[in-house]
Amino acid sequence: MAARLRAIAKLVGPASVPGELLNFGYYPAAVLGERAGARIHGEIYRLMSPRVGLHMLDIYEGCSAADPTPWLYRREIVAAQLFSSRSVLAWIYILNQTPRRRVPLPLGRHVTRNAKSVMR
Repeated sequence: MAARLRAIAKLVGPASVPGELLNFGYYPAAVLGERAGARIHGEIYRLMSPRVGLHMLDIYEGCSAADPTPWLYRREIVAAQLFSSRSVLAWIYILNQTPRRRVPLPLGRHVTRNAKSVMR
């Protein structure tokens, strides 16, 4: 997915939003605004074609119109803070249900099993 995203989007830069990133095993789940001072770290990309890009991402995240409900994630607009301290509006996929078990990821970052691929 990272290679596809780079093909249809331009990196704006690293950013963060208030919330926690929970450990769901192989993949993370974002929960907004939960714990005071907690931040979710990631990257902001500008989609060259937002309609096409968001549709592709919705399919990947399992929350497209063709996917059965209830979805595990839902897409929302949030105010994200770039590391330059500028605030921008951005889409984020957040957990769409109450987790049975909360295991926060350290420092709000998810490292995949591929050492070259890191979500900051």
